[in-house]
Amino acid sequence: MKQAARTLNFLTEHDIDQYADLESKVAEISAANDAAAAALKNVERRLGDMAVPIKNLTTYKQLRPVVLEYRKEAIKDAGITRLPDLAALKAEYRELDSRKRGCINSTASSES
Repeated sequence: MKQAARTLNFLTEHDIDQYADLESKVAEISAANDAAAAALKNVERRLGDMAVPIKNLTTYKQLRPVVLEYRKEAIKDAGITRLPDLAALKAEYRELDSRKRGCINSTASSES
């Protein structure tokens, strides 16, 4: 009896007079529930996607000063007071690579 009375009160409070109104209300609530579940799933997926980059960035920020100090000390220990010119190093690399290829080609042609 008490359950029937609660049901009747609910139906009255929500202006549900007919079974079709009840079905409509249930469908509306179900659709809202599905939309909320989909939104929640998207938020959870995004949270999962963000967890690893946040961890990596935090670690990077913590360790960057250590790496910079290590690099500075390593350069100092190597006796380098100034870093070499990158363009000059690349030019020298290309020249040496070209000479290496020339040596390889000349050895291969002398073997033939």
